Amino acid sequence: MMQSSNMSHTDKKEYNCGFSVEQNWFRYRAAAIIVEDGCVLFAGNEAEDYLYSIGGAVHMGETAEDAVKREVLEETGVSYEVDRLAVIHENFFAEQAGSLQGKSCHEVAFYFLMKPRGSKELHSNSYTQGVRETMHWIPIGELERYKAFPTFMKAYLQSEHKGIEHIVTDERVSPAASAAGENPPVSLRPFTDEMYHAYYKEYENDPELFLDRSDCKPFVYSPAWVEAYIRRQRERERVCLAIMVGDEMAGEIIFKNIEPGISATLGICMKNNAWKGKGYGTQAERLAVKYAFEGLNVPVLYADTILPNTRSQHVLEKLGFRYLRTEGDFKYYEIRRPDSR
Repeated sequence: MMQSSNMSHTDKKEYNCGFSVEQNWFRYRAAAIIVEDGCVLFAGNEAEDYLYSIGGAVHMGETAEDAVKREVLEETGVSYEVDRLAVIHENFFAEQAGSLQGKSCHEVAFYFLMKPRGSKELHSNSYTQGVRETMHWIPIGELERYKAFPTFMKAYLQSEHKGIEHIVTDERVSPAASAAGENPPVSLRPFTDEMYHAYYKEYENDPELFLDRSDCKPFVYSPAWVEAYIRRQRERERVCLAIMVGDEMAGEIIFKNIEPGISATLGICMKNNAWKGKGYGTQAERLAVKYAFEGLNVPVLYADTILPNTRSQHVLEKLGFRYLRTEGDFKYYEIRRPDSR
């Protein structure tokens, strides 16, 4: 005969599914994709300079579906029903700030698509690590303007999906290089309007910058010109990502001719020679390939180099790009997602 317990459910201690071992950190997370009226919901707080998806660690003994419903209610003050499991996200990253600074992080997250309620009204009173959280409805078409994670969200929401998507994001650097103070971590960050203005204003003040962008010279910074440039990027359905080396902007990655589910074309521009020849561009392009396959959901990525730029050709071949043809002063390459070969 089983004895009854004096501990009520509300008294039960909850344990997160995660652990830390030396400088390594792991978490099993459940997250929500909440869309209302063309906007997707993200959270933020005063301690961080980025937005993040609604969700949190799964508790020991709790299903991921129960966890996401609990987290949504805790963060938004509103109950949402689960539609279906949409994405399994394996995320590897080296955190550079906050409580996880210096740690090599590994997160597995189940993203659930929630059923719309027909209203964006929330009753949030959520805190994370003692800091008040804020809720942000972001138009899906403008997600690239925000520093919001996960970065695959815009492409995922703008294309049709059957079944469960498996997405892997890897932004780690080698522990040995990090310990030696070499090769600061390279990451890709969506441009905000403020970043665009700072990017081009810096060019005006230093004629050595953007040596590869002869089409932009001579250049005099103008807020109106930058606003027009940003508008053209959106109209052309381009995606531009800043190449960050540590906390410094080293250049940009450009995806153009984007046809979701079909292909896109990759471009890269390092700001000047100070950022070249050190492997930053190679790391950025490697991340860009992952972003194209997983974030933009294109099975084929094209790239080209202008002759006789043998360095760019070597980088593309090192990353697995296949030579296609030479036309005029350009060599053309492609790389295909493994499942589409």
